[in-house]
Amino acid sequence: MEIATSYQINKYKNLGTFLALIILIRCRPFYLWDYEDVLRPLCAVIVTIIAAVNISKTKWTKTIFILLASSYIWATVFVDKSSIITVLNFLGFAFIPLIKKELVLSTYESFRKIFIIVISVSFVSYIFASMGLFHLGDFTHQNGPDIYTYEHFPFLVRGLGKMGGMNMRFQALFDEAGIVGTISGLILISQRMDFSKRGNIVLLICSLFTLSFYFYISLFFGFLFFSNGLKKHRWKVIVLFVLFIIVTYRLPFFYDNLWYRFEYDAETGSLVGDNRNGWGLKDFYESILWTPVFFTGLGSSFAEQFSGAASLNLVIVKHGLIFVLLNVGAYLLLSYREIKHKPTWLMFVFFFILTLYQRPGFYATYSIFLYTMVIYKFGKINNK
Repeated sequence: MEIATSYQINKYKNLGTFLALIILIRCRPFYLWDYEDVLRPLCAVIVTIIAAVNISKTKWTKTIFILLASSYIWATVFVDKSSIITVLNFLGFAFIPLIKKELVLSTYESFRKIFIIVISVSFVSYIFASMGLFHLGDFTHQNGPDIYTYEHFPFLVRGLGKMGGMNMRFQALFDEAGIVGTISGLILISQRMDFSKRGNIVLLICSLFTLSFYFYISLFFGFLFFSNGLKKHRWKVIVLFVLFIIVTYRLPFFYDNLWYRFEYDAETGSLVGDNRNGWGLKDFYESILWTPVFFTGLGSSFAEQFSGAASLNLVIVKHGLIFVLLNVGAYLLLSYREIKHKPTWLMFVFFFILTLYQRPGFYATYSIFLYTMVIYKFGKINNK
């Protein structure tokens, strides 16, 4: 019996490490950008096979799968009329939230360690790069319909800007700083802002320099909701946060990359930094609101015209509110099953919705894994 248990633990540990590496690959570090056409289907097949042989048999599993599978069939078959390869690739996403809890948690622990190591090494390069050292040259890369220019440093990439001075956001190996901020924010939330762990301190320090909107918001609310040492001092946290804004508001590094985005733009009627909708998407979204295509979507090809957009509105334009509700319903059902303490479940829902607004991840392997891992981690800590 002990031998069988030990074998099962080692199996989950090894598989968890392997899946964690795949998640990192699907975060798309710049070293692998030229191999995306090969890596995307290859990783999808591997993940689907591993998930299929490690499916959880707990309640509502079939319902969760039906919701997710229906959403991806709707998007690929009925809206996009995609090839069978694309349909199967998307259907693979539906298996990820069904993976056994033990394997998901093992994957979470491995990914957290790997991610901390990656951004730690990259942050050392970032410090040198901010001094103008070790510049390895520039390169261009097409991301969607757009072509971007990046500066290359050892284990570090910087997009759209100069590396000198203090006007610089930390994006590690990835195509934008928001990826680092979003992943770090979700990990720290799932860790209940426990800064007694050195790895979490590393995540905090590195991610502060991403100047990610999501990270700062999740950090603030994470402290209020989860930090045991600060539960009795919520107002002190708020005061300190306000003082931080006052002190850093006119510092070029913080203002040029973060605070200016909270200023109101009278011409657009929104915040300056509300750029998740890209050029023209906001007006178009409002024009189709509550019409039939708002529910059904207009397809990925149609949505390509909204260059640079990355919001929930774009997902609705692509595949409709039906697609969004089916996906959200699956994750709410999974989280409701796993997180027994319902006030904690409501906290998770808050952060989940915040993540969807900032970076909806219905089409990304790493995002779907993150949602699933954070749900199980929330449930594990809460049920101890």
